[in-house]
Amino acid sequence: GGGHDAERRATMGWAKQAARQLARARIDYASRGAARALLEGAVRGPAGGKLTLSQAYAVQAETEAAVRRHNSDHVPRAGVKVANTNATSQGFLGIPHPFYSPILASRTWHVADGETASLPTHEFNLRLIETEIALRLGKDLRRPPGAPPLDREEVADAVTGVLGAIEVIHTSYRDWQRVGGPAIVADLAAHGAFVFGAEVPAAGGAAALEELASLECSLILNGVETSKGRGEKALGGPLRVLEWLANEISERSRGQDFLRAGDIIPTGVLVDPPYLYAREGDLVELRFAGDKLPGLGCRFE
Repeated sequence: GGGHDAERRATMGWAKQAARQLARARIDYASRGAARALLEGAVRGPAGGKLTLSQAYAVQAETEAAVRRHNSDHVPRAGVKVANTNATSQGFLGIPHPFYSPILASRTWHVADGETASLPTHEFNLRLIETEIALRLGKDLRRPPGAPPLDREEVADAVTGVLGAIEVIHTSYRDWQRVGGPAIVADLAAHGAFVFGAEVPAAGGAAALEELASLECSLILNGVETSKGRGEKALGGPLRVLEWLANEISERSRGQDFLRAGDIIPTGVLVDPPYLYAREGDLVELRFAGDKLPGLGCRFE
């Protein structure tokens, strides 16, 4: 009735206000590299309470819309990232399962095999580097309300390509380690930028995609290997991450949102902590064992 409508309007008004804070911090930091643009503490829930996860996703959607408006970015999202896919991160952030965020098209770079993207150092406050395997969808993955969960075969059937990915983590918070998991979810799940390598066609269905769990990779800083990773580090493998996401995004949105044809899905970090923090002038490269996926890199200018 009217009471519920008024409550919903008040909640949406609060979410827009919280999103304005996050979007302004992102926009000001990107334009000036100014630490003073960052928020001192976590965005709060209605009436100043702690954010719930559902509230965090409401703020996330408004933050994405506000940043896209500012950038005159009329391109639909580039895809959906999955984060918090390992036990270390889940324990630290206090959320015992993954979470997700749309990827801004204006924050993605694509490079040919072995090539390097140039990234503006001053636009990212952390420059924490994550190495990932990403999946490209060739058709929608939609789960109507009340329908049984999409299974691994259905999900695999939608995948048309596989890509290596380097993620650059950025947050709107001055002290991101103290704000808690829901505040990170609200802040586009700490989405800074993605560099995607050349795409390899997916063939062989679920069985072939399951093999990505055993694919090994190396993270290289200025020519020196700093860590090794493996596909299974993220929730047991990329296909399992996609299965989780396809069902979670449909269920959480009651079928209003879903994974779409063309979406790129980065499936989570492949290396264990401690993570690499890049500095101006650094060259970061990602290489895969046996060249099963094309290598890629980025340099911070």
